[in-house]
Amino acid sequence: MENLLTYMKVKRYETKNRKKIFLNLNKRIDLIPEKYQSLKDSCRAIKWLGNAGSHSAKKITLDDVMDAYEIMDEVLSKLFDEKQEHINKLVNTINKKKGPKGSK
Repeated sequence: MENLLTYMKVKRYETKNRKKIFLNLNKRIDLIPEKYQSLKDSCRAIKWLGNAGSHSAKKITLDDVMDAYEIMDEVLSKLFDEKQEHINKLVNTINKKKGPKGSK
């Protein structure tokens, strides 16, 4: 998740008094740019599942792991699926022109 946030151009640290202060995952998710806002809830859900597996006394189940994979698959598809990017551009063009992309 940290590397995906870096890919989305989310800063990893702030500078205070000339010292680098690394941002925790929760803060970085809060800073997801507008372009990727649709992924924010999914990223937070993956974070919670990861925290449960890493830091919690609660035992996670195979279903929990599969939920994380399913959510991550959707995040990766939205980030890297070229067809999705093409469709988003097409939708934006049609909406901007308020009609077919060839209309004036």
